[in-house]
Amino acid sequence: MDTRTKKYKNLTEDLNKKLKEEKRNKRKKRFHKFLLIIIITISLVLIYARFIEPQFIITNEIKITSSNIDDTFHGLKILHFSDLHYGMTVDSNYMERLIKEINKLKPDIVLFTGDLIEDDYVLTNEEKNDLINYLSQINYIYGKYAIVGNHDYFNENYEEIMEKSNFNLLRNSYDIIYKEDNSILIFGSDDAIYSEPVFDILNDEEAKNTNYKIIMIHEPDIVEDLVYNYDVSLVVAGHSHNKQVNIPFIKPFWLPYLAEKYYEGYYNINNTPIYISNGLGTSTVKFRFLSFPSMNFYRITKP
Repeated sequence: MDTRTKKYKNLTEDLNKKLKEEKRNKRKKRFHKFLLIIIITISLVLIYARFIEPQFIITNEIKITSSNIDDTFHGLKILHFSDLHYGMTVDSNYMERLIKEINKLKPDIVLFTGDLIEDDYVLTNEEKNDLINYLSQINYIYGKYAIVGNHDYFNENYEEIMEKSNFNLLRNSYDIIYKEDNSILIFGSDDAIYSEPVFDILNDEEAKNTNYKIIMIHEPDIVEDLVYNYDVSLVVAGHSHNKQVNIPFIKPFWLPYLAEKYYEGYYNINNTPIYISNGLGTSTVKFRFLSFPSMNFYRITKP
């Protein structure tokens, strides 16, 4: 091999090495860019899920048509909220915004389906008085009703706060709202995790004579026993947070006990509408993703 041929071969080999090195460097750069995009995207999602989405207050306006509603209650407006878990993402500032939004709707009846304060969160006296003050400001025509959620069951402040806020706390009991010769029943069950809901009182003569029956439960998975065995017009529940963290195309993996079968916003079981609130707060972790904090605003009308 002459000198010129050898020199040409060496140059070719060097060029090939450089080209291969450049390709490797380009692949590394693309990978690093891709990795950076992934890290930035995940960081933005986490920031959004921690600091932005939990601060939403969405109102779901829902029309319910029922032949059981009497003429005098046609157009009845019911505000249903749930699962504040005060001490997590809900604080006094959030409460102030929430009460303003509720009062804008001018509800006839207000229903709270449990979990006011997060487990293990110790209220200061100032926070306790703030909660009483805010909840007391909720305006209504016929009544404000509440039930006990699993986070409320052992909370020493819950009953006092609801009583001083003018909420009627129902524990396996009911109240009847009368207007002229017509009436609506509001029943509230006890918590199903630490206690036992008992619905037999719905067989009382007074309860049976009420055409429209609204049932408040905290944990939605107990609903079948209710709707298959008793005359019920509407069931409202909480507890599920509509999964709280929704990852598209992935089966729900973060469902609380007794919200593992029924956890989405609406079901119809045995011709009974079941509405499950998304809740307004967060529990366990301070994240919400594609599960906006919301309350339901029902209008009950005749066909």
